[in-house]
Amino acid sequence: EVAPYLVFLTLLTKRWWKSVEKTIFFLLWFLGPILITWIISQKFTSIFFNRYLLYTIPAAMIILVTSRSKITFIPLAVAILTFAIIDIHYFLTPAKLPFRQMSNYVKETKNESDFLINWNSSAHHLWETKFYGIPAPIYISGSGELPYYVGTALMEETDIIREVPVNTERVGAVTSGSLDEVQLEGYSLSEKKEMGNLKFGWYVRTIED
Repeated sequence: EVAPYLVFLTLLTKRWWKSVEKTIFFLLWFLGPILITWIISQKFTSIFFNRYLLYTIPAAMIILVTSRSKITFIPLAVAILTFAIIDIHYFLTPAKLPFRQMSNYVKETKNESDFLINWNSSAHHLWETKFYGIPAPIYISGSGELPYYVGTALMEETDIIREVPVNTERVGAVTSGSLDEVQLEGYSLSEKKEMGNLKFGWYVRTIED
């Protein structure tokens, strides 16, 4: 929690007036992607993900290390050391969703006639389910299309479905969002399993053809 304060302290000790034109350029470089991503997310489709903010990193680094005053080095050095410790910690103890545990649960409870889907909430888990041996295509209702940034160029035709196969009695849904978001016409939630931010629900058919 101390890292943001160190960065803020570094910014306070900078000589912003030393090169006004360069300062404005780097600030626009830093703020531009954030504002553009936010506007697109508000007006069109949500793309406010970490990967789209990577373009701000070079500008942020340049802003921190340029136009320094005599005392800027102190908070800057402490900030670099703090971030290095944080990065090492994340590298040694990465935060991963428990897909192995989920796949074991699915394999233990799945019947041969069951059908699995990926419910695309904030992110889909198509590749993870394939890797762990429980392939589940992404379910999209209606005529909408997945945006290209979710990896559609790498997907096969069978990786996306628009309806559950006929006569399927039970559907298993994988999501990292809320199970309340999962809406399958003719099916209701009968069993659920939550493993941290990863959720899985079994849905049984309630309407006979």
